[in-house]
Amino acid sequence: MGSNSKLFKPCIEDRISGLPDAILFHIISFLETRDAVKTFLLSHRWNNVWTYVPNLEVYVSSPKYDSDEHVGQAGFVDRVLLFRNLSNIHKFRLICLGIKDYFDRIDAWVCTAIRRNVVELELDLYTTPSNSYTGCLKLPTSIFICKTLVVLKLILTDHVIAIPPNSSCFPSYCYPS
Repeated sequence: MGSNSKLFKPCIEDRISGLPDAILFHIISFLETRDAVKTFLLSHRWNNVWTYVPNLEVYVSSPKYDSDEHVGQAGFVDRVLLFRNLSNIHKFRLICLGIKDYFDRIDAWVCTAIRRNVVELELDLYTTPSNSYTGCLKLPTSIFICKTLVVLKLILTDHVIAIPPNSSCFPSYCYPS
């Protein structure tokens, strides 16, 4: 049995870390943002790879049973946007269940994506039965005047309104002649 154990040596070569940065960024871009951030644990080489991924998809939800879990979720999004360096964001998707708890932060997150030249912006904003909201929350005007925005997808609860400005709306849109 001793001679057979030599045939099954574990392969410890890390071929993925040897790939060019552009390929690593592309591979990680298929992961949900929370999982992409976790790749820094793989090796020193992967420490900041996630900060250059052009697509961000984040999910935050209302606290359950009066826990502080939502604070951690919102803090995670804050840190992801802060530690991304100054690299552009191609696509930013935010899914938020319980907008009442996050609306001030949603505005800041969207404005950060716009400052990072976002091309695709997708906002799925919902209230929850246990987190009902009677007022109206207005989306930031900067969404409608963003010069780099090409794709905008909005799924909004009935408590969120989107009021575009009277002029200069969607400057990157090519109007048919």
